[in-house]
Amino acid sequence: MIKSVSDGRFFKSGYFTLMNEKVIQDHTNFHHFAQSNL
Repeated sequence: MIKSVSDGRFFKSGYFTLMNEKVIQDHTNFHHFAQSNL
């Protein structure tokens, strides 16, 4: 449970950080995949 506004902010910032890392990782993987199949 989110107990306070600060907990909510922490959850959101942590969530978006994880999402951004996954997006960057997916993009990097795709880039390597595309290069290896030129």
